[in-house]
Amino acid sequence: MNIVPSYISNLDDILEGGFIKPSVVLVAGAAGSGKTTFAAQSLFNAARKGETCLFISTLSEPPAMINSYMSRFTFFDNKLYETNKMNIVSISESLLKQGHDAVLDFINKKISLLKPSRIVIDPLTVLGDILKSFEGRAVSDDERRGFYFDLFTSMKSWNTLVIITGEFMLDDLRKSVVGYLADGIIYISEETVGMRVERNMRILKMRGQRYVSGKHSLDIECPHYFHGRAASETAAEFKNVRNEPAAVYR
Repeated sequence: MNIVPSYISNLDDILEGGFIKPSVVLVAGAAGSGKTTFAAQSLFNAARKGETCLFISTLSEPPAMINSYMSRFTFFDNKLYETNKMNIVSISESLLKQGHDAVLDFINKKISLLKPSRIVIDPLTVLGDILKSFEGRAVSDDERRGFYFDLFTSMKSWNTLVIITGEFMLDDLRKSVVGYLADGIIYISEETVGMRVERNMRILKMRGQRYVSGKHSLDIECPHYFHGRAASETAAEFKNVRNEPAAVYR
């Protein structure tokens, strides 16, 4: 069993070392909860340490638009593209129209060519919902389930760490085939405390490894201020948050 760092400060303490490689980890939560920021930070920091990394966007957005969003965060480093340590591809609308097999073939060819050690697919759930809808009909549950099984079979053959994001409420996640197939689940949620909205992170499962259970508070104020601490602990204040990674858990 190979344990690799998450490259998100203090999260490895919660994971008791980091992520198992190879494995597929789902980062789930509602829209705007911080899933993409979480996944992208792990990827950029790993690339900075010398890993070859790949970000796959399923939203048919051009890489320039994705980079424009990411560039607001302190973990972003455009030089990583020049060294091919960081790579980004977008699944186009024309490819989506070709169906499940074409998308899987495209992804597998990119993996074979780049041989990344760490991959992010953001968001995975869009693929299951959008692919067949271009044929003018709703996606059936069997089609969606079949696509996810095929994709997870491919992901587990890549011998890498794959971080996928998905928009889920907790009750839906427990019934989802994606939650069942993932080796690990990190769930980001929001709750109202008085007049404030607080974000929390919980690890719902990590197959084959120990982890610290319970809620861990997550503060997201703006792109340059993304940090957190364990809800049960009194954390030291950051002296210079702008120089910290975008996500920190304690």
